[in-house]
Amino acid sequence: MNLKLMRSCQRDFRRLTREGIFSLGEISDMQLSTKEIYALGQITQKGWGVSSMPNSVTCSMHGDILTLKYLTVVHFAAESALRDQVDRVNHESIEILTKCVADMKKQFKEATGRSLKLKETSNKDSMEVIASTNLSPRRVSYYRRQVTLQVM
Repeated sequence: MNLKLMRSCQRDFRRLTREGIFSLGEISDMQLSTKEIYALGQITQKGWGVSSMPNSVTCSMHGDILTLKYLTVVHFAAESALRDQVDRVNHESIEILTKCVADMKKQFKEATGRSLKLKETSNKDSMEVIASTNLSPRRVSYYRRQVTLQVM
């Protein structure tokens, strides 16, 4: 790449960051420097949990939107206790995602010296039965929760 074209690209990048527009989406309300955006991107690249654990959390960033996805496999023992088990898994998912957000904020503060402000825009959960038979009361399901946060 020649020097003139490279300088032109750098000027365009600076202009786009100054105006607050990236190719991934608009981040004009974010008020983060390039260093802070890079640090936040590095933090969101990892997943939480251990491979031996039955649940996992992944995080992705698109513009000024952070999306956290929680997934676990749930074994339901009996039909009568189904509601109690769903409530327990629901509470557990919220607790784990809250810890992940707190961990992200802590890492961002350590990396940049600024606090990360997030606003929840969406919080959805779903249950998908993947194994069930008429002869057994046991059911196996995927429980998913997706939380969308906007960087302020």
